[in-house]
Amino acid sequence: MPASFVTDLCGYRLSKDKQTITPRPNTSDSSDELSVQLGRKLFDILGVSPDQRDPGKSGGELGAKVIEDLSSRFSAQLAVSSGSATGFRQFAHLKAFAEFKGEVEKSPHLPIDEIIQQVETLPRGHARSEILRRLRKLSGKLQQREALTQRLLTNAPEESLLGLDVTVADATQPQPRELRIALSLKWSLRTDRAQDCLSQGAKLATLRRGKMPHYGVVTMEPRPYMLAILCDGSGAVDFVYHLNLAALQEAVEQLARERGGSDRWKGPRTLDRLVSQGRLRDYDELLKETASVAAQMHIEGAAAAKGPRSRPTPQALRSQE
Repeated sequence: MPASFVTDLCGYRLSKDKQTITPRPNTSDSSDELSVQLGRKLFDILGVSPDQRDPGKSGGELGAKVIEDLSSRFSAQLAVSSGSATGFRQFAHLKAFAEFKGEVEKSPHLPIDEIIQQVETLPRGHARSEILRRLRKLSGKLQQREALTQRLLTNAPEESLLGLDVTVADATQPQPRELRIALSLKWSLRTDRAQDCLSQGAKLATLRRGKMPHYGVVTMEPRPYMLAILCDGSGAVDFVYHLNLAALQEAVEQLARERGGSDRWKGPRTLDRLVSQGRLRDYDELLKETASVAAQMHIEGAAAAKGPRSRPTPQALRSQE
């Protein structure tokens, strides 16, 4: 089942002067003729008219559409939003160093040397000597602490996570909640966009303290070889969800027939492999995954409400004999 909102985000790009609709779909790389041809086939199957304008900012609007769709289906149980993974339980520790660095940078400088100079102007005596002794000892410790702080700031790695386009958590949990589903959304793909997704998934896996959330990518990319960048090899991405996989499969088949049997385009074979391996899935599989998470959280909530099961005492067991 495709995403119900997908055609709302489709359209043909405008010319540079923004006056004319071009034959270039907004899913396609304009410099890649195969991408343009495949995008047009996909739009024909979807019923997107050649005079339908690119609505603009489809990538940004995709996030709002997915959040709205998931929220409308699971709002009673799930908190669906977007933002940094550090706002969730498994990744909250990553904020500690950034907060420490911020505090160090804004902390006022303590003018200990100036204080010592002022105390030295006081009349000599035991009290002055004792204060000076303590101030000089404090100055030495502060210098040591400053050196260690600067060493930490210089050498400590600053791990960062890209912002997550969609986050799903248990709405009934107190903050910080446990992140259950994390999604990166890419209306179309370039190599750098695909690598961002892989990098994000790898960081979520390695930096977490707790359960790994289900991590997927949602896209409308039509080119099988670009989809394969996300689906092949690395397990950083659980699944790639296409907004209309059935239409894409038909578009690839049609274009392969038109290119003729002599053409050795690997698109159909690549797409079939990704689907058969279960790495590339339709949008409704994301809905099923989200429903499964919601059901599991309901079970966990019910078990927690009952409390721990108490074991019968030895006296109770004897009385049953």
